[in-house]
Amino acid sequence: NSHPRSLTKNFIYSIINTVSGLLFPLFTFPYATRVLMPEGIGQVNFYNSIIAYVTLLVGMVFYNGIREIARVRDNKEELTRVTIELLSLSVFLCIGGYLIIGGVCLWIDPIKENFPLFLILSSILFFNAIDVIGFICGVEDFKYITFRGLIVRV
Repeated sequence: NSHPRSLTKNFIYSIINTVSGLLFPLFTFPYATRVLMPEGIGQVNFYNSIIAYVTLLVGMVFYNGIREIARVRDNKEELTRVTIELLSLSVFLCIGGYLIIGGVCLWIDPIKENFPLFLILSSILFFNAIDVIGFICGVEDFKYITFRGLIVRV
């Protein structure tokens, strides 16, 4: 009986999270374009695209662990073991991602010219490595995911 209620709550939280993810850029993008101008927006988007590929590569392995976390979520010892393994793997892959980013910095001249911006934007990779959203999804705490997402966006 509590399962359908939980499913309904998780669905509502998921919708709130998705809608807020769509609405926040409507408010922030005009400000960003006014401050950065078209050239700055283009530069940020170019750097973000490179970092997004590296982040995707690094994150694929970790997000496959959601299934494992969901499988053992009722067994505290197994849950702890799987979580530590996944976080360790995530940190290792993050280091590999930064090695890739370092290589990109050495090979692409426009990035060399604006290295500090590229480095700041590459922090996304670090924050993805320490993010526990996969764990939270595995234990199905969508309330936390929604409120965390809202706070980060604000």
